[in-house]
Amino acid sequence: MNHFSNLLQIESQNHKHKLLDVISKCINEDDNEALSRLPNNNEIKKTIFNMRKDTALRPDEIGVRFYTEC
Repeated sequence: MNHFSNLLQIESQNHKHKLLDVISKCINEDDNEALSRLPNNNEIKKTIFNMRKDTALRPDEIGVRFYTEC
């Protein structure tokens, strides 16, 4: 049983590598680094304060107004 499971895993990994070879690279390393970094506190605050006040950030239905006025 393990023999066949291993064959499927190896085949799946090879398939992924072949697929990545076909897809053109459209994001350079600098863009990838910028997209991967965590936002700082000022960026988070700016984003929240620019949101509509009658929307909720999470399913708890606490609106943006709560976060901007407290």
